[in-house]
Amino acid sequence: MTRQQLYGMVRQSDLEINGNNILDVFYSEAKIWDSSKVFIGGFSQGAIMAHASFLLIKDKIPGGIISFSGL
Repeated sequence: MTRQQLYGMVRQSDLEINGNNILDVFYSEAKIWDSSKVFIGGFSQGAIMAHASFLLIKDKIPGGIISFSGL
């Protein structure tokens, strides 16, 4: 499989849906806790999604990112 074929398997809409799901969880937790006590984490592909979601947060600052076997 070529790199181009592999990239074609990932749909932008899937990335946006998953990223928005992570952000929804973050914002719901940030309503309960101080956002600096909420961490975003993931394993492997989830670690990449955690980093991508972290970059999309504009109004609150999470405590950080925990990633395993990822970026």
